[in-house]
Amino acid sequence: IFDVTDSVHRMESLDYVKREIDAALAQETTEAEAYNHGLNLNPSLENQHIVFYVPMEVDDPEFSYLNYVHAYQGSPLDKPEHLLTLYEDGFLFIYSWERQSIKKEQIISTLKEILMLDPQAPIGISNTHYYLGELRESIREAMYSAKISRERVLKGSPLPPRAWKVLRNPKNIFVV
Repeated sequence: IFDVTDSVHRMESLDYVKREIDAALAQETTEAEAYNHGLNLNPSLENQHIVFYVPMEVDDPEFSYLNYVHAYQGSPLDKPEHLLTLYEDGFLFIYSWERQSIKKEQIISTLKEILMLDPQAPIGISNTHYYLGELRESIREAMYSAKISRERVLKGSPLPPRAWKVLRNPKNIFVV
């Protein structure tokens, strides 16, 4: 009974996150509304941010959201001002900061390690945005770049078999 209750709360939480992201992505959403949706997702998000989107095979019977959450907890990326969540067919990671320099390559490497991805696996990355109200644009950029990266890989870039398992599923095509 305890595990079922925990699962229900987790699913409610993921459903809430999905609704907030969907609302932030809606065409009619203003920057002020997108800013508020960002704070609803995580009140500690800073204005400066980059969004990463990692396609995953979430329908695979071996996929375990909890395993990824446990790997994320305590990692160098697990900070109050960041957010890692399941969205659509992959993980959405919002990296935000106020007064620091960032090293994208290090973030990508750590994110791939946490999500147990091949080093060659594609990942969508947004431009750097300086206002949380631009969350709609940054999420779209990350999802679109993930789609383009995936298409490039499928057109012939050599990848190890584990990465192909994630990429060969036609359900993982993202439309922005």
